[in-house]
This record gives sequence, structure tokens and C-alpha cells, in this order.
Amino acid sequence: MVNFVTVKIGEKYTSTYVNRVFEMCREHVSYPFTFHCYTDNPVGIDPQIEVIPFIDHGFSTIVHNKLFLFSEQLERKLCSASPRIFFDIDIVIRNNIDDLVTYAYQTQDSLGVINASWKQHSRNELLTNVNLHSINSSCMVWKPFDNTHIWKHFFENYQRMSKVYDKGMDAYLVHEHNVFGKLPETMFCSFINGVPKKYIRLIKTLDQYNSIVQSFPIILFNGPTTNDDILMFIESNYTWSPFDMTDTFSENKELRKQAAERAERILYERTIKMM
Repeated sequence: MVNFVTVKIGEKYTSTYVNRVFEMCREHVSYPFTFHCYTDNPVGIDPQIEVIPFIDHGFSTIVHNKLFLFSEQLERKLCSASPRIFFDIDIVIRNNIDDLVTYAYQTQDSLGVINASWKQHSRNELLTNVNLHSINSSCMVWKPFDNTHIWKHFFENYQRMSKVYDKGMDAYLVHEHNVFGKLPETMFCSFINGVPKKYIRLIKTLDQYNSIVQSFPIILFNGPTTNDDILMFIESNYTWSPFDMTDTFSENKELRKQAAERAERILYERTIKMM
């Protein structure tokens, strides 16, 4: 029985977010599963969700608490023989994700995260800024007890780790534990940044673009997005385009050029907001 795990700490998100992901898993997962939430406030959380009470480690940045998922203490709260699949609670699942669960059972990797190829960082930026990277931990897949060293290393070296990786845990995973994006790229795209970069090269028409955008079952609301964005997306029956792509496929070369420049500018502005 696969373990789905979420984290809700602090006041940024309400129990509605947790319950929404739980309902989406019930709708779009055929495998039997348990659903857990590690939280400091269980009020309003669906009683069918197994609550794991928060342990305050005194971290100055809330996002570092997500690393506790890899601790032996939390691992013992989960079904010991089954893989773990973590979701941030600001994601939307719109189609069946059995392929992700199958991957979780079959993979030999200790830890899988998302390859965030839509990030527009240059090689020089990646080399000079430790907080820049090309992964996203809105979804993680891992084997039972395989990553307890990740939590142990951070906790035992907290003062140094929290200063070096003050923007969150993703850079810590990349630079301290050599973690790279290995989850199936057919599963995820970003609401504000669009589809993985490799798909862009394949798109020749607007219809093809729209078809590819609609093919991803999990949408990440990473970066400067709000609950209104999520609700608008759901209420629109999951139809949206990160950019107005109409002119991108125009026969007019000047319109195509302007559309490409506009898309690049929007991506750059969004990336800056996420840093």
C-alpha cells in the first residue's frame, strides 16, 4: 500500500489544500494507499487522513521542516514496506497518476524529484549561486528508510546548512546529496512556467501545443501563485495556457519573433520572482 505524504506547517495554507490533494488522489489513483499529513494544525483536515503531529525543531525557515520526512522518526509512522510519494499541497492532479505509483514501486533510485527544466538559469548562474538549481521537490518519491542520512546531516549541521541554503531545501538536496530530477517528465508541468523544455522543441502548431499542455496530469503551482489561481484552473475544467501562443505559430515571421520575445520576457520575470 503506497504512502502519500503531505506537509502543512504555518499559516500560509489551510486544511482545504490538504483535503483537496487527498480527494484528487482518491479520484486519480487506482492503487490502494494511505494518505498522511505532517502538520502543526490538524483542524479541518479530513478524518480519513492520518495526521502526523509536528515536532518543532526551532528552524528559522518553515520550508526546512519538510526534510523531517526523511527522518527515522517519521518513517516509522508510515507503512514500512511501501514506497513514499510526497506532494506539496499547492498542486493539482487532473488525470490518473497510476504511472507515478508504478514508477515508485519499480524504481531503483533512493530518491526521485522533479526535473524542473523550465527554469531559465544559465550555466554561470548555476555555478555562482548556490540557491539556483534545476530540480523541484513539489513531488518526491523515495524508498523506505533510504534517505535518513539527508535529515541527519541537515539536523546535525543546522546552523551552517540553514545559512548556506536559506531559500529552501532543494538546493541542499542538489549540493549536499547529489540529487537530480529523475521522476517521469510526462507527469509534471508548471502553471506559470509551462511544459518541460524538451517538449518545446517538438511543437510545430498551436493545436499540438495545446494537446501537449493538456497531457500532463500533475500541475505545479510553484512560485508566485495563489489559491485563486488554483480555483480558477479547476473551475475552468483544467484548461489554460501559460502564454498566449496564438502568434507563435503565425505565418508572419515578425509576429512569431514578437511572440517568442514576449514569452521569454514573461518567463524571465516569473523566474526572478521565484528566486
